Amino acid sequence: MNKSLNSILSLTFLLFNLLLCSCGDDDQPESSSIVGEWSGTSSYNNPVGGTKFRTLNVNFSSDGSGMLEYISPVDYRVVAFTYKVKGDLISCDGYVGSITNPDVESYSISFRIKGDRLYPQDHYTSFILTRDGSVETDSSGNEIVDSSDMLEGIWKRDDGATVLVIGDHEATEYELLQTNPKIYTSKTDYSFSYDYREAYIVLGTTKLDILSLTSTYLSLKRDFDNKIFNFTKGTQADIPSNGDGVDNKTQIEILEKSTFGWVSAASKYRFNFYGNGNVSYIEKGGSLGSSGTIYLSAGGTYSLRDKTLTCYFEDVSWEYGSSAAKDFFPGWTSGKSTIKVYTVEKLTSESLVLVDSDGFTYNLTPSY
Repeated sequence: MNKSLNSILSLTFLLFNLLLCSCGDDDQPESSSIVGEWSGTSSYNNPVGGTKFRTLNVNFSSDGSGMLEYISPVDYRVVAFTYKVKGDLISCDGYVGSITNPDVESYSISFRIKGDRLYPQDHYTSFILTRDGSVETDSSGNEIVDSSDMLEGIWKRDDGATVLVIGDHEATEYELLQTNPKIYTSKTDYSFSYDYREAYIVLGTTKLDILSLTSTYLSLKRDFDNKIFNFTKGTQADIPSNGDGVDNKTQIEILEKSTFGWVSAASKYRFNFYGNGNVSYIEKGGSLGSSGTIYLSAGGTYSLRDKTLTCYFEDVSWEYGSSAAKDFFPGWTSGKSTIKVYTVEKLTSESLVLVDSDGFTYNLTPSY
């Protein structure tokens, strides 16, 4: 390959020198603003090998000559040319050599000048060339922009359901209390990644395509069900609190918003509060021979007033509750209704602390 490249370069330079010898003063460029190095990168996705890159480098000399170099995973070619500038168009004529075609052939290419960029017109139209080579394009010539700085920050979902806070490699989603959007009922931390070339993000294990992104607006489409979520940019003031110290009505909403209940460590105790005023309670007991672990199950209604939680359990039962396991749960009788009164020491979207009439403390967290 190196031998082939050396042959191409030698022949190209020879022809290039012959071109220069035949050029007169009329062949000099009309503008010196393009003199120097220009380059660009174009990327594409290979289903097997991932992202692949192609580069285009062009050098315009002050004497009206130039060199073009194209590099891709499957090709390498060099063009030696002379050029003329007329208005915003650079016309280049010369010869090309390539590792895929060792025969040197005549070659023409032109570039359109737009501000501080050059746009190839005849070949390599997927590239945009700049002095610093900072512009990357896709295979269709669309500029690829890393919008990480724009993406990071606080985003309010337009339907008022959540607030999404995006960081560098992590994100946090707050589910809002609909009657009070300043309070969240659940908080989920995700790992976060952003693929700016393919325009999608990943929250935890969920992929979301970026449909639109500006400094103030974000539209995402969830991959597994194509559901679209629209956001507007928020501020620090839009991050909700956990609801500590709110009124009784709001406390009930927080209590009922934990979809899978409130659980203690090792799931020994679990309370579920439902929107219709019902409550269920499950307690993990000891083991009974080959029957395994015994669980108490109770159901009924509840009320919450002035930090007093009263549960009216009408259905109470557990396996072998009237025989071998009847003493497994002190203070409870299988098959007999009971009233349990708890003092609410703490109730936020993140923590529920209850103390029963015997002084036992239940430290509970929401189960998601």
